[in-house]
Amino acid sequence: MEEATLAGVVIIIMGMIEAFKLAGFPKKYSALLALVFGVIGMIAVALQTGSQDYVGAIKAGLIVGLMSAGLYSSTKPVVKNLLRMARK
Repeated sequence: MEEATLAGVVIIIMGMIEAFKLAGFPKKYSALLALVFGVIGMIAVALQTGSQDYVGAIKAGLIVGLMSAGLYSSTKPVVKNLLRMARK
């Protein structure tokens, strides 16, 4: 799988998680939701590309889901601090 595809799926998952949270989805389950979206997204990519490696797609989906959950949770405090510094 290409790195650009993985990065694109991570960004899409981050956006979907944020949309679900804005719609009222409990924040404590956002990591689990990211894992589910990751697996579904990578299986969809495998089906689109004609790959028969579904076990690899599930593994990649778990990794992508964890990446998107971790990237969101680690960048959110940084962005808040940058915005706070910009206001001063």
